[in-house]
Amino acid sequence: MANVSFSEDQFSSEDEKITDEDAIEGVTLLMSDEASIWWISVKEEVTTWANVLKILRTTFAPKRPAYK
Repeated sequence: MANVSFSEDQFSSEDEKITDEDAIEGVTLLMSDEASIWWISVKEEVTTWANVLKILRTTFAPKRPAYK
């Protein structure tokens, strides 16, 4: 099972005053198992911290059920 151990509230590149490049580089440290392998395969496509959050949500966040 993939493991990504952070949330948007825990880590914001703006709050920490770090560049997107440094934040993106550090994402690897927050992942383990299949998530680390997955990140290696997609990290070249990601250019901003907003992209990181979007791709992580799309890939790992629980899917919301359809509204009834």
